[in-house]
Amino acid sequence: MKEQRKPETIYALDPSKLRVNDVVLTSDFGFKRSVIRAATNSDFSHAAICTRDYMLLEAVPDGISRISPIGVCAPKIEWICVLRPRNEAIIKQTALTIAEAAESLYGRRYSVIGAIGTVIPFLPRDDEGHFCSQLVALAFEKCGICLVPGKTAYEVTPGLLLTSPELSNVTQQCVRELDACDDAESYEHIREIGANESVHREMGMNRRVLRALQKELRGEIPEVNSLHEFWNWLGENRSNERVLALDQRIFSVLQSEGFVKWYDEWLDGMRADSALLDVLAGALGRIEEASDHRVPALRRDMADAVKSGDVALAGRKATVNATSSYSSSDSKTLRYLHQKYSDELAVQQELQDAKRKLFAALGRLADSSGG
Repeated sequence: MKEQRKPETIYALDPSKLRVNDVVLTSDFGFKRSVIRAATNSDFSHAAICTRDYMLLEAVPDGISRISPIGVCAPKIEWICVLRPRNEAIIKQTALTIAEAAESLYGRRYSVIGAIGTVIPFLPRDDEGHFCSQLVALAFEKCGICLVPGKTAYEVTPGLLLTSPELSNVTQQCVRELDACDDAESYEHIREIGANESVHREMGMNRRVLRALQKELRGEIPEVNSLHEFWNWLGENRSNERVLALDQRIFSVLQSEGFVKWYDEWLDGMRADSALLDVLAGALGRIEEASDHRVPALRRDMADAVKSGDVALAGRKATVNATSSYSSSDSKTLRYLHQKYSDELAVQQELQDAKRKLFAALGRLADSSGG
């Protein structure tokens, strides 16, 4: 198969300019995206929503996942757009925030039928799965805001979001143009992050584990729509003898479906990344003066990486604190989860420290060259 040529210019999100509740519309080359654009008469084939600083939530075939906005880009300026709520005062008055409403759907499955149903309306409605633009519209709808008049969230396509009277277009201030030659380092950095499929592989694995648990424990657990919801149910019922009796079967599913192995390998990968950044920071620390004009761009990219890492680290700390009681639980599964979260926190902290060292080294070099 012929390899697709990289575009000479990309249009990338500037994550530092995004705000919580911003809606991001994108598209790219490819048959499926072309079909979506043609079927919806729009320039866009995908939608996501910013639920916290340096974090987007999106519905993709592997499930509703969190991704970094750093890798979000498009080969054409007309294929990327950022929309912002017009009346933020009203939004602040709602009991449930838009971001919270969106995040409550994290981990749920993707709905192919729902996505197709936006152009073939006689298909049955899928109330359990969600597609990209529906996720965005539903988050606003839960807070009493209809983004597209006359349309329910189930009928909203990415292109229709562009017509919303509740959203204003702030693309110009949130997107930057990067040239493959003049901005080579930032260009490659963003494309590399955008091509990283680990987040989607993780969600795919989580969905597979959930299906295995539902099959193994059919009739013995309540209806849940994501592995995240299952963990919450397990934690809330950690003293229930009936639930504790299921514990060994639950943990066996985690092992047989590769959940434990996947996270062990993921942590090893982060440790390797941390060690590499430490080596790079040390090497840069021995250079007296920068001779490379790309140092300022590298420093800017690393600044975004540090801020994104801070968000991830804060989220993991909150999870460790929220599950602290699991460490003394009679449930082997809950003890394992708390240990997993704690190990992730420790490794993420190591990686974040390494990022900060590299950022400091780049800053010193940039200052030495007057960049």
